[in-house]
Amino acid sequence: MAKVFAIGQVSKMTGLSVRTLRYYDEIGLLKPSDYTEGHHRLYTEDDVTVLMKIVFLKELGFSLKKIKEHLEGETDWEAFLKGQYERLEREKKRIEHLMNGIETTLISYQMEGTIDWRKLFEIYRYGKAEGHRSLTPEEREIIDRLPRLEDRAPESEEWIRLYRQIKGLTQSHPPDSPEVQRVVAQIVSLSERMFGGDLEKMEKAWEMRKSPKPGYRFYPVDDEVIQFLDRAFEIYWRKRQEEEDDRGHTSSN
Repeated sequence: MAKVFAIGQVSKMTGLSVRTLRYYDEIGLLKPSDYTEGHHRLYTEDDVTVLMKIVFLKELGFSLKKIKEHLEGETDWEAFLKGQYERLEREKKRIEHLMNGIETTLISYQMEGTIDWRKLFEIYRYGKAEGHRSLTPEEREIIDRLPRLEDRAPESEEWIRLYRQIKGLTQSHPPDSPEVQRVVAQIVSLSERMFGGDLEKMEKAWEMRKSPKPGYRFYPVDDEVIQFLDRAFEIYWRKRQEEEDDRGHTSSN
């Protein structure tokens, strides 16, 4: 006589709850092979094997509807599994897109102290990949050297911190103030590290930063902050040149 199992035993064997087993019976996914006189479900070893298959396929992301179709007909396993893999691949890309969107929104909030929906709309309106195709080789090289804010690299965190500092200072300090010049010096130092001290590329990157061209893919910065930084950089580089001239004059004497 074939061995049979009560629903509680099957629940322990498969890890499925009694409620789930009853639901599978109700929807016709798997009906027990027999019932007691009191109408209690009885499962055979074959039933348990099928339930284990259901559990495994469900773990692979198959819907109960898809599993039911598989159980009711012949299965081309290669096509069946490839189809699920491709579906999951599409879902993976969708989830990655959503995660990047959340990360960008979080970064925007950290930089601005609020969610600027206009800036976020601008970021998503002009896709990064589409904009990248319109760049010259020199522009592409410059952008590739810049840290991606959503990557959360140390340089990205530093850019966020410096941006917040300089934005906070625009309303309370003039561009030539020691507080502003200290932040500007840190921005220049970070830029020099990123561009290996190549001042021409640094200057080009700043000109790209100021441009409204969407293909440059930079985080949108308020014109007020750009103009403020423009004046602050001009003061910084003038003072730096004066200091270098003074050192050269002193050493020549």
